[in-house]
Amino acid sequence: MEILSANSKLKKHKIFSFDLPPRITCVKCNCCCWAEKGHYTQKPKDKKLRWKFLHWLTKQPDFESTMINSIKAKKSAAAIRIHGTGDYYSQDYIERWSKIIAALPKMKFYSYTKALHLDFKPLLNLDNFTLIQSYGGEYDHLINPRKPHAKIFKTKSELKSARYVDASEDDRLAMTKTKIGLIAK
Repeated sequence: MEILSANSKLKKHKIFSFDLPPRITCVKCNCCCWAEKGHYTQKPKDKKLRWKFLHWLTKQPDFESTMINSIKAKKSAAAIRIHGTGDYYSQDYIERWSKIIAALPKMKFYSYTKALHLDFKPLLNLDNFTLIQSYGGEYDHLINPRKPHAKIFKTKSELKSARYVDASEDDRLAMTKTKIGLIAK
């Protein structure tokens, strides 16, 4: 089973993602779930099995080495998005990702999260990682608007009038901008 995948939005920019089951790993999310829309609904039974396998994999003693080898095998990858679906579900899981990212200093990693109650310092201390705080969860009050953050908008004009960069079609912008906007579909 493939560990890293790429949806059409990410694939054209050579970005691969590591996905987890939505809802199960998403802590107190109050918004609509991206993983219950669009291409994520194609072959739902296959996706659910894959997500369960990957969630199981994160709890295995060799998770770090398995991920490092899988990422190294993607020679064409420009970046790795941690969680096209799902989210950080524990402090231990964050620590494990910090070891993976530290072992691959030439690869760019980024991640959106609503799990802002967790301590992300182990990841934020790495030069090749970008964390994007996402509105729509119970911990919105912890979002620092001076740091990368994302909001979902109903329309493109609403996004532009709020002065957010539209990353709906190009997720690479999330790694370089502070105010990331996405259009709800």
